[in-house]
Amino acid sequence: MAARADLLRAEIEKSKSDLAGHLAELRIESRAAARKAASRAAAAVGVAALMIASFALIRWLVRRRG
Repeated sequence: MAARADLLRAEIEKSKSDLAGHLAELRIESRAAARKAASRAAAAVGVAALMIASFALIRWLVRRRG
Protein backbone atom coordinates (compact mmCIF):
# COMPACT_ATOMS: atom_id res chain seq x y z
CA MET A 1 0.00 0.00 0.00
CA ALA A 2 2.83 2.41 0.83
CA ALA A 3 4.51 1.61 -2.47
CA ARG A 4 1.31 2.52 -4.34
CA ALA A 5 1.09 5.81 -2.45
CA ASP A 6 4.70 6.58 -3.35
CA LEU A 7 3.98 5.84 -7.02
CA LEU A 8 0.94 8.12 -6.95
CA ARG A 9 2.97 10.90 -5.32
CA ALA A 10 5.65 10.56 -7.97
CA GLU A 11 3.03 10.62 -10.71
CA ILE A 12 1.42 13.72 -9.20
CA GLU A 13 4.79 15.50 -9.04
CA LYS A 14 5.50 14.59 -12.67
CA SER A 15 2.09 15.89 -13.70
CA LYS A 16 2.70 19.14 -11.82
CA SER A 17 6.04 19.55 -13.56
CA ASP A 18 4.49 18.85 -16.98
CA LEU A 19 1.69 21.33 -16.34
CA ALA A 20 4.17 23.99 -15.22
CA GLY A 21 6.09 23.49 -18.45
CA HIS A 22 2.95 23.80 -20.55
CA LEU A 23 1.93 26.92 -18.63
CA ALA A 24 5.31 28.50 -19.32
CA GLU A 25 4.93 27.73 -23.03
CA LEU A 26 1.45 29.27 -23.07
CA ARG A 27 2.75 32.41 -21.40
CA ILE A 28 5.47 32.75 -24.02
CA GLU A 29 2.95 32.24 -26.84
CA SER A 30 0.59 34.74 -25.24
CA ARG A 31 3.30 37.39 -25.04
CA ALA A 32 4.30 36.77 -28.65
CA ALA A 33 0.68 37.09 -29.79
CA ALA A 34 0.29 40.34 -27.84
CA ARG A 35 3.46 41.76 -29.42
CA LYS A 36 2.28 40.73 -32.87
CA ALA A 37 -1.12 42.37 -32.34
CA ALA A 38 0.50 45.56 -31.05
CA SER A 39 2.83 45.61 -34.04
CA ARG A 40 -0.05 45.22 -36.48
CA ALA A 41 -2.03 47.94 -34.71
CA ALA A 42 0.94 50.30 -34.87
CA ALA A 43 1.39 49.55 -38.56
CA ALA A 44 -2.29 50.25 -39.22
CA VAL A 45 -2.08 53.57 -37.38
CA GLY A 46 1.06 54.45 -39.35
CA VAL A 47 -0.61 53.67 -42.67
CA ALA A 48 -3.68 55.71 -41.71
CA ALA A 49 -1.50 58.65 -40.67
CA LEU A 50 0.42 58.43 -43.94
CA MET A 51 -2.80 58.41 -45.95
CA ILE A 52 -4.17 61.42 -44.06
CA ALA A 53 -0.91 63.31 -44.55
CA SER A 54 -0.91 62.45 -48.27
CA PHE A 55 -4.46 63.69 -48.74
CA ALA A 56 -3.68 66.85 -46.81
CA LEU A 57 -0.61 67.49 -48.94
CA ILE A 58 -2.52 66.89 -52.17
CA ARG A 59 -5.29 69.20 -51.01
CA TRP A 60 -2.75 71.89 -50.10
CA LEU A 61 -0.99 71.57 -53.48
CA VAL A 62 -4.30 71.80 -55.37
CA ARG A 63 -5.31 74.92 -53.43
CA ARG A 64 -1.89 76.48 -53.99
CA ARG A 65 -2.10 76.00 -57.74
CA GLY A 66 -5.64 77.26 -57.98
